[in-house]
Formats: sequence, structure tokens, C-alpha cells
Amino acid sequence: MPATKKMLAVTLILLGMSGCRAQTKDASEQSAVERIDSTTLKLSADTIKNIKVVRADMGEFPDRLSVMGRISVTEDRIAIVPARVAGRIDSVFVTSGEQVAKGQLLASLFSADYVIAREEYLQAVAQKDLPDGQSLMAM
Repeated sequence: MPATKKMLAVTLILLGMSGCRAQTKDASEQSAVERIDSTTLKLSADTIKNIKVVRADMGEFPDRLSVMGRISVTEDRIAIVPARVAGRIDSVFVTSGEQVAKGQLLASLFSADYVIAREEYLQAVAQKDLPDGQSLMAM
């Protein structure tokens, strides 16, 4: 039993020491903006140097403005609709957020696999209706 207590004490000391190391970041690891809480941001000194504060005044604004940015769809506006066949969407008949009814056509899908299967089916039906010994190739 005493060996178990010693092992437990050593383990607790090692765990305590591992949590005591310094939490400082060197300059390369510090982020430009740090979120303090939901309404507060802490800016680094380099970030503050790049901020220019001026008084707003009326002036001309260009008809066309070129800016850099990223456009993405918000996740609550995406719907994944599983399809039973591979293909591409040709047309979409409803817009995001629009109310739809059961059985309403949402989109038009083009599937090369479906086209081939339909042609094979139509050939098989036509072949079945021919008298014995004839083929579609002879016609």
C-alpha cells in the first residue's frame, strides 16, 4: 500500500509541474486580433499601427469599386438532396426558402446513365414485339 501512495504522489506532482509552465507566446505566435469576450477584441501593437482614423466627410463615390473578398454561402441556406442516379442539374425550379408542396418538381436532372438505360429498355421492348427470327438490326 505505501508504494501505491508514493506512486500516486509522484504522479500528482508531475501533473502539477506540467501545468505550471509559462504560457507566453513569442512575437511570431501572437495573433493580430484576440477575442476577449463576445463584445471585446484586443489588437496587437502592429495591428494598431495599421489602423488609420479620419473624420468622415461627403465626397464622390465611384460607380464601380474593386475590392478583395470571399463570397460563400451560409450553412443554413444549403440543402443536400440525395439522388438515386448520377448526373448534373439542368434547371432549378424553386428558390432557397420557398415553400414547396409534396410531389412538386424541384429540379431537372440530366443523367447519361438514365438515357442509356432508357434506350436499352426501348430496344428490348421493340425486340420483344418483333416476330421470331427478326431483329431490329435487319430493319
